[in-house]
Amino acid sequence: MALEILELHHYALRVGSTQEEADKAAAFYRDVLGLAVDSRRPPLPTVPGSWHDVGGVSQVHLIGIKGDSDLAQGPGQDPARPHIAFAVANIRQAQQELERLSVPYWTTKGVAGPDLIQVYFDDPAGNMIELHQIGTCMCRSKTPIDG
Repeated sequence: MALEILELHHYALRVGSTQEEADKAAAFYRDVLGLAVDSRRPPLPTVPGSWHDVGGVSQVHLIGIKGDSDLAQGPGQDPARPHIAFAVANIRQAQQELERLSVPYWTTKGVAGPDLIQVYFDDPAGNMIELHQIGTCMCRSKTPIDG
């Protein structure tokens, strides 16, 4: 049985190595592509960047950092790496399915919200994928903010 992906939540891109470069990219995404900055989203600790709404259904996260962030748990285990994030119905069941399929993964808790568990793994081409439980991430302008 494969994982059941419910939604595409966000795509994280590296856009330079400084806040100035991240701000320049943010201006491009805002002024050229028309993607509004989501001011509800707090920045990740020590990671410069911004979140931009895409039609109220997903977001682009622009990250202005070079190399590993302070959030890295080890080589290749940095939630600030470029990645695509999907929502699943049950994050614990998704972890069990990854284990059954022998897909190595690593997790974070509380990085982007107090109760948010994020599961990360790489596809065969080395692209990082994030999973989180639906309703726990503010990756949509229509997602209510509780607290």
